[in-house]
Amino acid sequence: MREEILTPSYYEAEPGDFLVVAARIQPGRGQIRYVGAASALAGNPYHVIGWEFDSAYLRRCRPVPVEHVPAVWQQALVGYITEESRA
Repeated sequence: MREEILTPSYYEAEPGDFLVVAARIQPGRGQIRYVGAASALAGNPYHVIGWEFDSAYLRRCRPVPVEHVPAVWQQALVGYITEESRA
């Protein structure tokens, strides 16, 4: 398995519900998965969990520039990724 750390990129899963992608992994046989964080409860930045996304899921989400992501979401998502990387 190969993992590549990425510059965090943000997506909107549905209006007001954001996620961040921080790494890309290739578990084998041409598969690509993305590692990041998202809300456990849609639209709630106070319940963020680690998440693995596949390409099909990301295609259903809308990429958004960081400046369009509310600060509370940026803090929650990147904060989660930062804490996980320290563990």
